[in-house]
Order: sequence, then structure tokens, then C-alpha cells
Amino acid sequence: MPDMRPWIATFTDDPIIAIAERIGATQGNLNRQVNGTTNIPSETVVKIARAYDANPLPGLVEIGLIEPGDIRRSEQSISEREVLLQVSDEALVVEIRRRLGLSARSPEGRG
Repeated sequence: MPDMRPWIATFTDDPIIAIAERIGATQGNLNRQVNGTTNIPSETVVKIARAYDANPLPGLVEIGLIEPGDIRRSEQSISEREVLLQVSDEALVVEIRRRLGLSARSPEGRG
């Protein structure tokens, strides 16, 4: 069972009692879970992260629910999607045409 204190320390220096209050848990149970004495449920990891506006993924890696590669794949796909959403439809068509070796003219044939 992992010690979750290093992960928690990346976003807060609150004592366990304060964290427990923020997520609606008992201090004793949370203390045992965070220290690695008992298993910490993935739901608790997510509650802690959300309470501090932190990324839950590293915590989920710590408990073995996901692997570090899952995070990299997730970040890559999110980044690409965010970039694509900011590009106009016309610019996307022009880029696709360029990559296919077609004329770089605009889709309306004006360029």
C-alpha cells in the first residue's frame, strides 16, 4: 500500500484533519489510507485532488490504478484536440489539402 503523503505534499501542506474535513472523511480512516496502512480507494484520491484543484492522475498512478503511460497518452490527445478546436475550419481544410499534395487554395476556390 503506497504512502500518499509525497503526492499530497505536491499541492498542499494541510494536516490530515483539514484534508479529511474538506472531503468529508474521518481523520482516522484518512490518516491510515494516506500513510499506506490501509488501501486508499480511487474515489478518495479523486476527492482529495478535487478539493485542492489538483490533478488526480499522479495519485491514481501511485495506487496502481493507471500507469504513467496512460497520463502521457491522455495529455497528448488533450493537447492535440485543444489545438485543433482553436483552428478555423478553413485553415484545417487548407492544411489537409497541403498534406495531401493538393492545391493550397481555399475551399471556395479563391486563393
